[in-house]
Amino acid sequence: MRSRALLRWGVPRLPLLLAALVLLAAATLKLAPLLNPERLLWLTAQERISTALVAAIEMVAAVWLISGYRPRAAWAVVVGLFMVFAAVAAAKAVAGEASCGCFGAIEVDPRVTLLIDAIVLVGLLLAGPAVGGATTGAVTRPAAGLP
Repeated sequence: MRSRALLRWGVPRLPLLLAALVLLAAATLKLAPLLNPERLLWLTAQERISTALVAAIEMVAAVWLISGYRPRAAWAVVVGLFMVFAAVAAAKAVAGEASCGCFGAIEVDPRVTLLIDAIVLVGLLLAGPAVGGATTGAVTRPAAGLP
């Protein structure tokens, strides 16, 4: 009985939880250097503000996605964010940069970040938004005009 409940409610939400975890990890890792007084001295005001703003957007999006509030809108915003993140990672990979800065002080090759973004995006697109306790992924959507 429990395994059926997990399959029905837990498994379809895994891509949503994965996206939220990636967003929260990236936001936390971006904010960590801002808490270090030595590192803070080397950052310009613009770098501090932009880093904090991006981290805040990531955190709000993650919490919104898993909160269940307006799930279709949250899903669409997170899909859009990951599309932007993938585009930034791809541009940095093409430019030959060693790190995209997506995970704060931890240097991650932009190609790896692009792969992570692509995996999350595919999962989100296959799962669809969580609505009414379940997801409305492409596999479960009825054909147009059918009940």
